[in-house]
Amino acid sequence: MYSENPNPLDLNSATLPAHQIPLRKRLPYFIGKAGNFFIRYRNNLPYLFKYVTSIHQGAYKEQVTFMSDEEFVEAAKSRSTLRLQDGEFTLLLGTRDLAYEKKNTQLTSMWMEAIENYSDTAPYILGLPPYVVIDNRTLHKEGFKYLWMPAKILYSMWFPKKPKYFNGSYFYIDNTSIPFMQALSDQKDVLLVSNAEVIRQTQPHSAYFFKHARSFSSIETPEKNTFEVYDATIKNIEKYITPHTVIFMACGPAGKAMIYDLSKKGILAHDIGHGLTGAYTKESREHFLKWDIFGPLYYATIKK
Repeated sequence: MYSENPNPLDLNSATLPAHQIPLRKRLPYFIGKAGNFFIRYRNNLPYLFKYVTSIHQGAYKEQVTFMSDEEFVEAAKSRSTLRLQDGEFTLLLGTRDLAYEKKNTQLTSMWMEAIENYSDTAPYILGLPPYVVIDNRTLHKEGFKYLWMPAKILYSMWFPKKPKYFNGSYFYIDNTSIPFMQALSDQKDVLLVSNAEVIRQTQPHSAYFFKHARSFSSIETPEKNTFEVYDATIKNIEKYITPHTVIFMACGPAGKAMIYDLSKKGILAHDIGHGLTGAYTKESREHFLKWDIFGPLYYATIKK
């Protein structure tokens, strides 16, 4: 799920360990990597400046007000949930495609609108990576620093600071996604929006995941590049809407834009993502988070 992105300004991101690179080659190597980095972000100078001045600050972290887990689950009964994770921050920077979604200015502009309009009274709750409140030094020890630097920096540049956010990795923590789905589907018409394989794997468990639901339906989306069928998917979703509908989505970056659009129409939708996969495979995803290390640090931060 998560993998460390090499830092273009650090010799340690070379194929060989830095101490094995001949001294005469280190300077050209560094100049080349730094040059590529500056070229990549030359159209986003504020981000470039913030990155260069923050990457080697061991104490650097952001101050974010996170909801407690209990507060989040209660709020989600009346507000949609939308998570921005490492893939979304990559697309927001606009430097490259993802394996499962191409960069698209229309898609990212919808996210930017959701970010700019976010407040404690918005019809949706934004989820951020918990790592934004953990210092660089600690993240670096576990190989997570470069992966989450974009999230830290873009939060500092673009996100409202007054509203509360929820832990965007919440559904990957053990014993969260199934109780969440059960609680929020009580007496609801459940609509699952995801790819064919996720739907196939979920259906045998639907009576348990949504055990108090009024009904269960599903809509299939592509495995990749779901934004290409955005309008058709929204129209299909609207056919299923009743006064009791709740939607659970696991369809990548495009799903987050759909949730924002639907929330403006008063339709409740939740971006559960790989939390659904973890539920039907019964496999813990906490090792991807290194939650045994970062969990206590995150909870200590939000309880201050």
